[in-house]
Amino acid sequence: MVKNMSRRQRVFNGEELINETLRDISWKALRKKRNSHLRKTDKFLVIDRPLPDETKEAITTYRQLLRDLPQTFPNDDNANDAYDNFPPMPEVD
Repeated sequence: MVKNMSRRQRVFNGEELINETLRDISWKALRKKRNSHLRKTDKFLVIDRPLPDETKEAITTYRQLLRDLPQTFPNDDNANDAYDNFPPMPEVD
């Protein structure tokens, strides 16, 4: 399972924030996160799972956005941009 990745690195002195930077994300780490999200949504698209058509469509669109990340941000330097634009998972009841 992929832990919650964050680009933000914060340094505190007690409760006071004294420094905040953004770290670079590799395509390898981003693909792990993407693949984890694809696995998490597999269960919503099985035939015997009753979901409203609207929800199935939202999950299908979300999964396609995840698959398209490398093509949407094609350069090796764009992993950070892809991470910053990672699509939010739709709400599923």
